Amino acid sequence: MRMRRSLWSVLLALWLVSTVKTQVANGQKAEKSAEAEKELVTYENDLIKAVLAGGSVAADFFDRDDAEDQDLLNNGKVSTKAAHVAEWRSSSRKMVSIKHSDYLVHVYGNGTTAVVTYQGHNRELEANVVDKYYRTTDVFAKQNGKWLRVLHHVNSIPKDNAP
Repeated sequence: MRMRRSLWSVLLALWLVSTVKTQVANGQKAEKSAEAEKELVTYENDLIKAVLAGGSVAADFFDRDDAEDQDLLNNGKVSTKAAHVAEWRSSSRKMVSIKHSDYLVHVYGNGTTAVVTYQGHNRELEANVVDKYYRTTDVFAKQNGKWLRVLHHVNSIPKDNAP
């Protein structure tokens, strides 16, 4: 009987230790996720400011903050970082306004990979001002302490589904 109580005491102690370890690990993971979410939403807000400034400001932002081998997918059209930077540097694109909403940030693994999704509405100056509604998925990898966007995927959505 005494042996059985000792065994139960040991099992209870092991269970308590594993529960506490799991709670600590989950707490650390939540802190990492919250920190990553803050950093990535800041990235997206800085992107909006750069794109509204346009020209070399936008080009420098993308050149500095996107991964070298990044792919850009826009409604089925694949582009490269170099082409994207060149397009902004030429000042051929002009944004009148940008609105992003419904940010969702998912952090994976040990906190070095993240996916950010959001809806957007741009007013872009082409021949006239054109409204563009879209859903975006950005994939980020944290390298040397800095988040780099490695994939930028944009799909147009109907105005009825827009924010």
